[in-house]
Amino acid sequence: MAGMNVNDFVSTASFPWAFRLAYVGNMFREPLLKVVEERWNLSRPEWTVLLCVMIREGIISKDIWELTGQPRNSISRGVISLEKRGLVRRTPSTQDKRQVTLHPTADGARVFAEIEPLFVEREGAYLSCLTGEELQQFQAILIKLSDHISSVAEPAA
Repeated sequence: MAGMNVNDFVSTASFPWAFRLAYVGNMFREPLLKVVEERWNLSRPEWTVLLCVMIREGIISKDIWELTGQPRNSISRGVISLEKRGLVRRTPSTQDKRQVTLHPTADGARVFAEIEPLFVEREGAYLSCLTGEELQQFQAILIKLSDHISSVAEPAA
C-alpha cells in the first residue's frame, strides 16, 4: 500500500469524508507526538493535559477527557505524572470543592513554550495549500461541525 493516495483509496468507501478527516488528523498529530515523547518524555495523555491546561488555566480533568475523547484513566494518570514532574499543580475548585482545577507551573509553561512552535509550524505547513478564502471557509465548517457534534447521538453498544 506504500505510495497509495488516500483519496484514491477512499474513493469507493461509504464514509470517505470521515476517513479523510481522520487521515489528516493522524498525519498531523502522530509524528509530532513521537517527537514530544522522545524529546520531552511526555506521553500522549501528559501532552494532552499540558496542552489543555495551557489553553485554559483552571480546567478540570473531566473537561479534558470530554474535549479530547481520551479515556478518563489516561487523563488522570497524565495529571498525576505531570504533577509529580512539577509541570502542573492542582488546586481545589472554588465552585465545587469535590473538583480540582489544573494550573501550569513555570516549568510546565517553559516545556509548553518549547513544544508549541512545532505544532504551529506544522499547522501552517498543512494549511499553506489553502487560499485565504478557503482557510476562512474551512475554519467556518470546522466550527459548525464542532458545534454540531454534541447533538449527535452516541452509537449503541
